[in-house]
Amino acid sequence: MRIDLHMHSTGSDGVLTPPQLVELAASLGVDVMAVTDHDTFVGVEAVRGQALPVALIPGGELSLRDRRNMHLLGYGWGRHTMLHQAVAELAEKRVKRAERMLALLRENGMPLDGAALLASCGGSVGRPHLARAMVAAGYVRSVSEAFQRYLGEGRPCYAAGERLSL
Repeated sequence: MRIDLHMHSTGSDGVLTPPQLVELAASLGVDVMAVTDHDTFVGVEAVRGQALPVALIPGGELSLRDRRNMHLLGYGWGRHTMLHQAVAELAEKRVKRAERMLALLRENGMPLDGAALLASCGGSVGRPHLARAMVAAGYVRSVSEAFQRYLGEGRPCYAAGERLSL
């Protein structure tokens, strides 16, 4: 039995939509999978309850403020819980952070279409979305360069984000 319990869709920083992710997992022989997007349940909700070629475990990966660079993976959460409300509020704060970073990019001569960027994210906008847009606009050659020069902590276009407490 092949199991993958840590997959990201376009609901956060992945590049495949939730249905595409499920199809890819199935084509690679995965029997059980969890969609664990960052700070959102949008990806897993997009495929939960559908007839799928793999068994789906609902999950999520939460960013934590009291553990630097540590994320909490969780599985089997029901719908409409207090956690879902907290994550929805966090998603709103992530949009505000992205807007601050878009303003900083604009101030540094790298304007991006914020509305198009936010519309393309599906659920949880983050720095990888900004980095990929910077590459597409020709401002940097790679996502890595975008982080190293502009979006990484301490760089000119970085804005701190909100996180949940463990």
